Amino acid sequence: MPSCLLFGDSLAVGLGTLLGLGTPAGCDVVARVGAGAEEIAHMAGPPRQYDIAVVSVGSNDTPDTTFAQAINEVRIRTPARRIVWLLPYRRQSAAIIASHAATHRDLVIDAAMFKSRDGIHPRDYGKLAKLLRTTRRPQ
Repeated sequence: MPSCLLFGDSLAVGLGTLLGLGTPAGCDVVARVGAGAEEIAHMAGPPRQYDIAVVSVGSNDTPDTTFAQAINEVRIRTPARRIVWLLPYRRQSAAIIASHAATHRDLVIDAAMFKSRDGIHPRDYGKLAKLLRTTRRPQ
């Protein structure tokens, strides 16, 4: 299994509980509930390069110019060969991230594909984790 980093806000925290942490195939998690894009851009990750990073950002932000700049900084500081952006339920933020991801040919997974009770977190992290496991497979 490729090395994996879950990076960002509460969506990354929630996924971390399901993606085999503590096992050789598990993902490292550098995330905090309530973190915004600027904070995520400055989070200190493990000093290693990953095959894939799943970046969850935008759930706790106002989609403005500062947000767009922070997204760019997050990408620059994400230590991975391949980045998958987990788009938030907030559509304006998701559009900014999706546009940025397309510029860099990064993959995106839209959290809005999964039902939510609060418009921030998926009701069932298991379905999202299953999709991410498929994404992590070697190409």
